[in-house]
Amino acid sequence: MIGVVIYVVLLVVTGKLLHRRVTTELVLIVGWCVLEAVVLNAVYGSGALSASRAVAYLVLMIAALVIGLVCYLLYYKLPDMTAFRVAAVPLVVDGLCMVVFVGMLLAGGAG
Repeated sequence: MIGVVIYVVLLVVTGKLLHRRVTTELVLIVGWCVLEAVVLNAVYGSGALSASRAVAYLVLMIAALVIGLVCYLLYYKLPDMTAFRVAAVPLVVDGLCMVVFVGMLLAGGAG
């Protein structure tokens, strides 16, 4: 439910207030973060991840969300090749976040 609320707020803010054309990327940015939060909650709830590591990953997820939103807002204001490169940044950042998460689990996440 909170994911839908966040999406609607961002939809209004980016579309109406910032006059950015609304595209699928906004759904993907928010959706990725919500799904990661669900996974984080399940893993933490199972005891496989300590509270400090769960909070650290949550902070990392929020940073990735902010980076994705910044890139989303900049995209149409940039020249073509620069926009293409900027559009790839959230994908790389999200992938790195997930690698960090798996690393936390493999390194004994509850420690």
